[in-house]
Parts: sequence; C-alpha cells; structure tokens
Amino acid sequence: MSSETIKRMGIAAATALMTLNIWTGAPLAAMWIGSQAAGDESLSMRGVCVVVLALAALDFGLTMALTWLNGIYREVTGLPPASKRLIGLRSMRGEPEASTSQSPRAGTLEGIVVLNVYLAFAALAIWYVFFAGAPFSMVL
Repeated sequence: MSSETIKRMGIAAATALMTLNIWTGAPLAAMWIGSQAAGDESLSMRGVCVVVLALAALDFGLTMALTWLNGIYREVTGLPPASKRLIGLRSMRGEPEASTSQSPRAGTLEGIVVLNVYLAFAALAIWYVFFAGAPFSMVL
C-alpha cells in the first residue's frame, strides 16, 4: 500500500471515531463532568449547566476537528478546497455550474458521517421500540 492510501485510511478511521464520539462519547463525558461538578447532590442546577456547557464545548471541538480532517483529506487526495461560502449565501444569478459547485458528489468522509447518523437514528429507534418500555403507565 502506498503512503497516500495509508493516510486516507487513517483519516477515514479518525473521522469515523470522531463522529461516533459526537453522539456517544461526548454526552457520556459531559455527564461525568457534570456529576463531578454536582458533588454529593443528586441533581442541581449547577450540575445541569455544567453538563450542557461541557456537551456544547465537546461537540463543537469534535465538529471543528472533523472540519480540519476534511481539509487534510482533500489535500491528501488532491481535491480542491471546500467552498467557504454557505449554500444559502451563494449567488442566485445564472452563473455556470462549474463556478458554484466544486465537487458534485459527496466524498468518503461525508459518507462516513452520514452512515454514523443513520446508525445513531437506527439505534435510537431500536431502543425506543424494544427497550424503553411504556412511556406512561396505562391504568384500566
């Protein structure tokens, strides 16, 4: 295997790990941090605020790391840099397609992120249907 292939596989593995940690590791770490901040209290506003702030910081950091990895992946594979302008802010004039879109299809890293989102949704649906139990008790 060439060194470029190894780099691409390493970046893809890191992307999968970071994406998985956005919906599993970061919430668990945020709850642990919040439990340490709450101390011996069972539930406190301080603990809840720490959990929310920690989760926001961890998810923001992981998202920025994914953006950075995407830039490195594009550099390694020779793809042009991603467009910095948001789709909603692009010109609505009749410009040629080549100037408004640099890569028409999703790349490998985008596919990994989408697959992780599908897996997270499927895990949530399976948990809700089979393991969560009744959302309310039915009294007849």
